[in-house]
Amino acid sequence: MSTTEVTKIETELKPINVEIMSLEQAANALVIDLKKFEEGYAKASDLLDVVKTKGKALEKLRKFFVDPLNQQVKNINGMFKPQIEYSEKVGPY
Repeated sequence: MSTTEVTKIETELKPINVEIMSLEQAANALVIDLKKFEEGYAKASDLLDVVKTKGKALEKLRKFFVDPLNQQVKNINGMFKPQIEYSEKVGPY
């Protein structure tokens, strides 16, 4: 991955990081008043849904970048495996 691509990813992640920090602040500030339990519970539940949705989106974005790299590693290992196994038969290293 080139430096330009890494910079682009980092640029895309900056607003996401800001949003996550905002969600963290909202979660930390959340207080459920026992007199208004249902309302507080609904707010907490909604916030949790947003956090889960954001986490899933981040995981999807991460996999978008990582999966092709993992496949490339798998392909490279597959190319070398027969030669390594053959060399081990000839004499362990």
